[in-house]
Amino acid sequence: MLKPAKQPHIRLTALFLCVTMFLSTLFFNAHTAYAADGTIDYKAGAKIPYGDYYTSRMSFDGNNTAYCVEPLKKTPASGKYPYNLLGKNSPLRKALYYLNGGYGYEKVIKDQYFQGWSDDNSYVIGHLVVSYIHAGNNGDSGAFHGAPQNYIDKALEVANAIEGLPAPPESFRAFIVPGNASQTFAGSWYQVPNGWIELKKSSANGSVSDGNPNYSLKGAVYGIYQGEKLIQKLTTDENGYARSGELEEGDYTIKELSASKGYIVDTKAHKVTVKAEQTSAANVTDIPQNNPMNLVLEKLDAETKKASPQGAASLANAEFTVKFYTEQSDSDPAEAGKKPARTWVLKTDVSGKMHFTKDSFVSGDAFYYTSDGKTVCLPLGTITVQESKAPAGYQLNPTVFVQKITGDGKQEMVSVYQSSTIEESVIRGGVKIQKRDSETGEAKPQGSATLEGTVFAITTLNENPVLVDGTSYTKDQVVLTLTADKSGSAATAKDALPFGHYRVDETTAPSGYLNSGKISVEFDITEQGKIVELTAKDNSISNQVIRGDLEFVKIADGSQNRLANVPFKITSKTTGESHVIVTDANGYASTSSKWNKHTANTNRGESSEDGIWFGTSKPDDSKGALIYDTYTLAEQRCDSNKGMDLLTFEVKVYKDSVLIQVGTLTDDAIEIGTTALDAETGTHMSQPAKEVTIEDVVEYEGLKKGQKYKLTGTLMDKKTGEPILVDEKPVISETEFTAKKSSGSVKVTFTFDATSLKGKTTVVFEELYQDEMQLAVHTDINDEDQTIYFPEIKTTAKDADTNSNISCAKEEITLVDTVSFKGLVPNQKYEVTGTLIDKETKKPVEADGKPVTAKASFKPKESAGTVDVTFTFDASSLKGKTVVVFESLAYKDKEVAVHTDIADEGQTIYFPEIKTTATDAASGTHYAKPEKELTLTDLVEYKNLIPGKEYKLTGTLMDAETEKPFDVDGKAVTAETSFTPEEANGSVELSFTFDASALSGKTLVAFETMTFEDHEVAVHADIKDANQTIYFPEIKTTAKDGSDGDQDVSASKEATIVDTVTYHGLMPGSEYKVIGTLMNKETGEALLKDGKPVTAQAEFKAEKAGGSVEVTFTFDASALAGQDVVVFEKLYYTDGKTEHEIASHEDLKDEGQTVHMTELPKEPETPPVAPPVKTGDETPLLLYAGIAIAALAGASVLGIVYFKRKKKHQ
Repeated sequence: MLKPAKQPHIRLTALFLCVTMFLSTLFFNAHTAYAADGTIDYKAGAKIPYGDYYTSRMSFDGNNTAYCVEPLKKTPASGKYPYNLLGKNSPLRKALYYLNGGYGYEKVIKDQYFQGWSDDNSYVIGHLVVSYIHAGNNGDSGAFHGAPQNYIDKALEVANAIEGLPAPPESFRAFIVPGNASQTFAGSWYQVPNGWIELKKSSANGSVSDGNPNYSLKGAVYGIYQGEKLIQKLTTDENGYARSGELEEGDYTIKELSASKGYIVDTKAHKVTVKAEQTSAANVTDIPQNNPMNLVLEKLDAETKKASPQGAASLANAEFTVKFYTEQSDSDPAEAGKKPARTWVLKTDVSGKMHFTKDSFVSGDAFYYTSDGKTVCLPLGTITVQESKAPAGYQLNPTVFVQKITGDGKQEMVSVYQSSTIEESVIRGGVKIQKRDSETGEAKPQGSATLEGTVFAITTLNENPVLVDGTSYTKDQVVLTLTADKSGSAATAKDALPFGHYRVDETTAPSGYLNSGKISVEFDITEQGKIVELTAKDNSISNQVIRGDLEFVKIADGSQNRLANVPFKITSKTTGESHVIVTDANGYASTSSKWNKHTANTNRGESSEDGIWFGTSKPDDSKGALIYDTYTLAEQRCDSNKGMDLLTFEVKVYKDSVLIQVGTLTDDAIEIGTTALDAETGTHMSQPAKEVTIEDVVEYEGLKKGQKYKLTGTLMDKKTGEPILVDEKPVISETEFTAKKSSGSVKVTFTFDATSLKGKTTVVFEELYQDEMQLAVHTDINDEDQTIYFPEIKTTAKDADTNSNISCAKEEITLVDTVSFKGLVPNQKYEVTGTLIDKETKKPVEADGKPVTAKASFKPKESAGTVDVTFTFDASSLKGKTVVVFESLAYKDKEVAVHTDIADEGQTIYFPEIKTTATDAASGTHYAKPEKELTLTDLVEYKNLIPGKEYKLTGTLMDAETEKPFDVDGKAVTAETSFTPEEANGSVELSFTFDASALSGKTLVAFETMTFEDHEVAVHADIKDANQTIYFPEIKTTAKDGSDGDQDVSASKEATIVDTVTYHGLMPGSEYKVIGTLMNKETGEALLKDGKPVTAQAEFKAEKAGGSVEVTFTFDASALAGQDVVVFEKLYYTDGKTEHEIASHEDLKDEGQTVHMTELPKEPETPPVAPPVKTGDETPLLLYAGIAIAALAGASVLGIVYFKRKKKHQ
């Protein structure tokens, strides 16, 4: 039985317990819980060991995550449990949001704190964290029981991190299930925090769209994207409003997918951040279609579909009648009897384009203009366009083009295309070409030559491109290639060539003819379907047949005596024509006019002094006697060759003006063969260097052992058949030797300067002599063993983007160097290596510290051709520089050709550079006033352009703060101009005229882009470049009494007004001056002192773009009592010589600039002194009460301890 509590310490203990319970109720609320908020289906999962302990992977209601928060108790059994929701300020609820199983874990915690941790181990850390938090952040509570130290450290790190993170969304639900004999556990439902987007669309130009039924805000479709993924679509109502469904918090982009009626699709991407349980606003604007500057008529060629004429035709000065109707119609309103509201006749420019501008105006009514009174426009309605005058080279197109001006979200553009019918096409014709023999003038070949196979190239000589067989060709390009038939004629189709001027060239002569003579004829196509005949003798193509000669020596067998007066009959195997030639006293005979003129006793054939000539033309001593053919030489019987066998053999004449050395005619079989190689490369390839050595190994048979012989080698040009000349002398080498056997070999060495032989192919001819008598020759011009190739390479470098030798110095460019080669051996492997050279320093261009090089391997099918070498590299350091591509050709790892001409334009790439200086046109400085119509001038200095080429410069004004294009009425402010520089370096001006009235305090930067043939070649776009910058300074002022800082100033003899001038949009580091003037508000006139305005000024250097400066006025105000004074301020920029006014603030109604002049107060009486009155006591009573209670509780504890000790000692 309990006894009454009589002892004092018992009473004190009871009091302490009451106080403690009361304080606990006031100050402690670890978990706000509500009984039986619901029931969950709980599951105790698999055990996860850690250190010396383990936990269970708890879940509920499917895959939602739960945690044990009392590790030292047993795990509750799976089943249904009532739960209590955790309050929104519960630290346990916040932890569950950011731990494994919560949304915040995936988005925030996982990547930052659990890199390298498994999912189970991160769950264990979560278990430790919630146990720690549940225990009131007490690590000694058993929360970390059995855990390794690194797990404890990680749990504390994560718990501390969670404390500093934002609170979970209010809708986030977490619970706790109190344990009895088992563990208390807590969990949360996985919930994605959602918000919404509210889109409000308005017109960017309400003056056009408001009240106009052709425009509607309803029906615009917008896409909500995350990255590139479309999440939702929104469709606006008639007010331009739309609201999204639920969206996960995060960053989104809104893009307009289709515009509503009358508007153009907004191409801007709008960034919106969605926050949980909040609605984020997206205010967007669309541009109503109203600007007919987009309504452009473009005259196009029907075949090329381009705005450029063909041949000698023109697209300029075509005239069109344009009619505007207020009705909306798909057909010509005139057909329904409608009358146009206005009519104009407009003409095309040189590019075939026609704009609704005064430049295109020929006649008609006044234009429509927009509200600014300057821009030509067309209202919504219908226009018709009909060609009324065709340009040169084209036929009239009578079609009426109808175009409704409607707001369908697309650009309104009318394009007039030439019809594909003959009547609407460019005039076309053809050409027929006849090949003739220039000696006979006949369309018949001589000898074994032929007219068949002649190749003709037709070249356009027109400034404009022409379309032939579906391909476009520019001036001096070959448009067609024709091959002659057996009769020597070739023709195009009657509509092959467009209207214009052309040239036909013979590019390949037929077999047996030279590519010389009359091989080029110019002609014009002027009539539709007409074939131009180039077939008469006076306008056809004619060539010289190949003619050559032969020579030989006739000797007797054995004795080797020379035989005179021996006749030889020369017979053409093709025509049967034959003539006789007779040896002279030395046994020598030749058909060459240098021995006997062809005109001397032509074809008499009786003595060695008679000339010889084949063919029906008149003998010509400047040519060879023998026509291109194979001939039989038959020795005829005579006194000199009695008892000897008669010789018969064949000789082929195939090179023009070549004297064929038949050699010494005898029955002895002496033969020689040669193999020529380059001494350095050991191949038939030789580099055309200053000193080259060729070794020709001559093999012989039929010589007499022990006798002396001489070999004479001559280097021949394979193309011409003539000896190679160096310093105007033939390249010859002689070697004498004694034959050790009847057969053997001898080396003949040539050392000479081969620098002039680039691209040539040479053949080594050898002659064998004994006692000055020629015994044998080896002079086969087609013998590959005798052939030495001297390769030549040339290069043409272009930028892959611009397709020209002008490139843009940006981070990645591609240059293509087309290497043309000559004199290679077909089907052999070669490697060409290119290196970029700085033209100024003559050193290799480097990227990343390494020379920029490129290589290409190839096997040519023919000895001449091209191969591309491609360079891709960072060229950003090459602004204003010129580079040259050097190329080296290697064969079997030996360099055989180079092209390293630093002055070669074909190898040269230009990298232009531009710099700009933008100024206000009125002041000539970087400062401008925000006026309704302002003109800025940007002086663009350029470097390294190609004179004579046309460039286009495009400028864009940028907002320095947003770094985006500055726009007026939704359109970026731009300017452009085209120019053709006379020198590589110079300057050109670009002017921007626009409405700058909204730019107070702003800063603009002029960005410039230079293009060549629509390709970007230089950019200057530095948002921080002071030279590109235009400042629009703004000042505001606040005037106050200098003595007490209010706006009432005593009208004293010496009054002081301090005007604080705040400024924006200045250039940091520059010197400025502010000049203030005091104004009478009532009269609007300046206050005068001694007949002069009352002014004050202050000079300062702007440290930043924005700031403030004080201007102090001290003056006699004794006569101004009762009046209001307004301070006017002007800001000046000083450039060292001249002061320029750049901003002002002069508003008589501005209260901030105004001070009131008050009468001087009378001397006040001294009031009686009274004690101060206390108007309130803000003593923190609650705090003191708490302290008192705590003190009482402490006293109770001390009392208990005291009495216990006393009792113990009794």
